Amino acid sequence: MAARYELCEDMASMLTETARNMFPSLGITEDDVLIQCYRGLTGLEAVVTEPEARWVTHRLTELLEWPLLKSFDE
Repeated sequence: MAARYELCEDMASMLTETARNMFPSLGITEDDVLIQCYRGLTGLEAVVTEPEARWVTHRLTELLEWPLLKSFDE
């Protein structure tokens, strides 16, 4: 369990800079950035489960100090 937590925490940390750069460069909303990150985490070659992807996305939101994503289904 500790190894999975560390994997998810590392993924959230690694995505921080990417997400921060996507926001202004693509002219999309913070929610759009988070949804794209979530979709990437749950894609065909996902290394995390769906619940873990949600956790990573929420942790990413905390690290960026952005408002929580209202829905993953947008």
